[in-house]
Amino acid sequence: MQLARQLSRGAQPPAPADRLSVVDQSMYNTLEDVQRTLSFARNHDPLTRLINRDIFIDQVGRALRHAHTHHSQHAILLLNIDRFGLVNDIYDRISGDQVLLEFSRLLAQLHGRKTSSARLEEDTFAILLVDGNIEKAQALAEQVRSDIADGSVDIDGEKVSFTVSVGIAPIQDYSPDVDSVMANAQAAVTQAKQLGRNRVHLYEASEETVRTLRSEQRRSRKALEDELSSERFMLRAQPIVKTAMTGDSSTTRHYELLLAMRDKSGKLSSPQSFITSAERHGIMTLVDRWVVREAFMWINSLMDAQKVVPSVAINLSGASVTDDAFLDFLFEQISEFGVGTNRLCFEITETGTISNLVKAADFVRAFRNIGCKFSIDDFGTGLASHNYLRELPVDYVKIDGSFITGIDQDSNDYAMARSINDLAHFLGQETIAESVENEAIIRKLQEIGVDYLQGWGIGRPKPLAEVTLDLSSIEK
Repeated sequence: MQLARQLSRGAQPPAPADRLSVVDQSMYNTLEDVQRTLSFARNHDPLTRLINRDIFIDQVGRALRHAHTHHSQHAILLLNIDRFGLVNDIYDRISGDQVLLEFSRLLAQLHGRKTSSARLEEDTFAILLVDGNIEKAQALAEQVRSDIADGSVDIDGEKVSFTVSVGIAPIQDYSPDVDSVMANAQAAVTQAKQLGRNRVHLYEASEETVRTLRSEQRRSRKALEDELSSERFMLRAQPIVKTAMTGDSSTTRHYELLLAMRDKSGKLSSPQSFITSAERHGIMTLVDRWVVREAFMWINSLMDAQKVVPSVAINLSGASVTDDAFLDFLFEQISEFGVGTNRLCFEITETGTISNLVKAADFVRAFRNIGCKFSIDDFGTGLASHNYLRELPVDYVKIDGSFITGIDQDSNDYAMARSINDLAHFLGQETIAESVENEAIIRKLQEIGVDYLQGWGIGRPKPLAEVTLDLSSIEK
């Protein structure tokens, strides 16, 4: 819309790393290398250097969401080395590692924009084929099977051959969830082994199963939409405090707004299962619209009552920050409610925008041009974290809670948190630590120099009505 386009106009500044001096660029590269090394160790198998199970499952989840929202086709190839246990029994574990390395080398040769390879267990590997139909998946599986069968590994001067069984599981718009897709792939590879090994087997759902799944998806989507319009949802606010002011909640003016829901008995429950289902059925933009309107109505009520208006952080999904209609909606809501943009911060989850980085950057710049701020949420858990700092012009970096909860006991978590903090500070961005639960963690974060803290050790989420009362005691 014209209003949105006018508001979003403005110069687009280069990414911070692009305007560093030669000396600063060298320092930046050093910090980036440290963060990249630590991230690689966390996300990859140490022997084969392929991505690990957690990262692979995350990638499958993104492919599944894309299939649901864009009706695209993808596939998982699950590969199990035939009789691998015999290699360790007849030779030794070092020889077994040689087989694994040769196998992973062949998989690495397949790397491209459309595939990623992972080691899931000792002798089980997987390939994710993105934007590939069943025919492409079968051709790729047969190529891998053939290449493995034709090759060999030199063990103590002896040429040792091995084979692989491959199971294929399509990822379609009717696929229910990641667990189901992985189970289908496992069933396929098990069938390949039972049929004699060294072969490819495709999991095929019957026409009746497909009809049932699609019908269930339609019912589930309608139920989710109905649930969103019910009275079960609410927003809660969790304080974010400056590290130097930890322990003094009387002047808190920064909050993250969190979605909460009530169960049938009226008790608060986690909305995570609802969010997961909303992502699966492609309605996260509807959820984000609901959250934005509720947040702006609360801010508007504070302004009408002449109370202190805090800075609020609102989570946005990857689907929303790459949706032009949502961009127009957000501009309209800011204009309609008259919300001060200097009080708004939008959080983008790192994994949510990884495949749409350019469009996400355009979204961020559009709203920063009118005074909004942005943060990257869950930073450090993905494969391309350093690219985010280069490409997204954000104000804050939220260090993922998985690095924080054990920071007082795990040197690797401490090193990861410190490297993220140093890199963000070097680029002029402030840092926020999530999942801060106790004093020992707080002391470590103070030692590192993290700017802001958030977590149950700082303050639990409260209903907006309670936060309104807290704000009444703060002088403007």
